[in-house]
Amino acid sequence: MLIELSSRMEPPLSAQERQLIQDRLKQLPDLFGPTITSVRLFLSNGTGERSGKDQYARMTVHVRRVGVLVVEDRGSQLLALVEWLARRATIAVRRRVAKRYARRHLIPPGWPDQGTSAA
Repeated sequence: MLIELSSRMEPPLSAQERQLIQDRLKQLPDLFGPTITSVRLFLSNGTGERSGKDQYARMTVHVRRVGVLVVEDRGSQLLALVEWLARRATIAVRRRVAKRYARRHLIPPGWPDQGTSAA
């Protein structure tokens, strides 16, 4: 699995912050096995409407046979923001994979149930 981290943070991310973020992102595929092929995280600073310091984060998760999921948010605490995005991405992947599985195993209307006999 490919993990890519890019940022336009001022001041730049420290080595410790970068390592903590990468360690958290490496936990995503443990939940889904080979389903996730790559995770990209983009971080940047921004000033909100109230002239406060905000961080912006966008996580792109490439999921095999499902597509691309994008989760983005703003927050003031960088590590808390990354944790929140990881949780939201986990929920989104789980939902998307479940929908695909349900669609693939859907019984067409008018067909007899699989568990009952037609006699």
